Amino acid sequence: MNYRQRGAKGETLGIAYLEACGFEFVDRNIYIGGAELDLVMKKADSYYLIEVKYRQSLRYGKPIEAMTYQKCQHFKRACIAYMRSIENFKHYHYSFLGILKTDDGYTYHWIEDFFN
Repeated sequence: MNYRQRGAKGETLGIAYLEACGFEFVDRNIYIGGAELDLVMKKADSYYLIEVKYRQSLRYGKPIEAMTYQKCQHFKRACIAYMRSIENFKHYHYSFLGILKTDDGYTYHWIEDFFN
């Protein structure tokens, strides 16, 4: 499985997990502002701009540890560009979803307001 396939698998797992938590899928893999926004989901009147990190093991660390300063800046830039492109975008969250494959399935690490 190559890098893009792993990313797509993580996003698909993330969509299923968040839908089970009551979120509505809006969009995925948006290239905007020179960066990529993995997922956009909606719950009630809020939009969630989500960075997804998927790991098949802890060999390279936990998913959250992949969020380097540079990756955070790219994520923030994509979020701001996306919000500017949407009308009536009042309630939003910059969110993070880490997914780790385990022997029993998957564990999920959700941070609703990643930069707070």
